[in-house]
Formats: sequence, structure tokens, C-alpha cells
Amino acid sequence: MARAPELPTGNGNGKALDADYAALSDQIASLKADLANITGTLADMGRHQGASAVEAAKLRAEQLRDMSSEQVEALRARATDAAAQADAFVKERPATAVGVAAALGFVLGLLTAKR
Repeated sequence: MARAPELPTGNGNGKALDADYAALSDQIASLKADLANITGTLADMGRHQGASAVEAAKLRAEQLRDMSSEQVEALRARATDAAAQADAFVKERPATAVGVAAALGFVLGLLTAKR
């Protein structure tokens, strides 16, 4: 079991108490310095983690941008193919294409007409 420290009683002139107070003041100053160092270390760790998070976010944004560019190119290629197929259909069957266009125009007109 821990024992309570004995307080010096001194010899009446207070020299022993003054030495103990000085030692205690030195220990408190040392603790303050240690706490300041710990605070600095924690701040450095926080800045490092923040910088790491920013770098990870930038990397992910770049990956998403690359993926979206690839998808835009794929959609552009599909649209070009669809336009080429539509053009070929119109050249092969012009009467059918005109009929489909007329029917589509009629349906769209019905859908957009105000009643």
C-alpha cells in the first residue's frame, strides 16, 4: 500500500519547506513543459492525418474523373453508333422512316398538347 508522504516540519526557520516548495515548483514546470510537448505532438499528428485525408480525397476525385471520362467516351461511341444505324435505316427504308417519324410526331403532339 502507498504511504502518504511525510511533510517536513522544518526547524522553525522554514528552510526545509522552502526547498520542498522549490522542488515542487520545478516538478510543476517540468510537467508544464511535458504537456506542451505532448500538445505539439498531437497537433502535428492531426495535421498529418488531415493532409493524408486531403490527399486521399484528391486521389479519389481523380479516379472518379477518369471513370467519368471513360463513361462519357463510351456513351459518345454508343450515340455515334445509334446515329449511324438510324442513318442506315433511313437510307434502306425511307418510306418506313417517314412513317415512323410521323407517328412519333403525332404521339409527342398528343402528349404535349394542353387540354
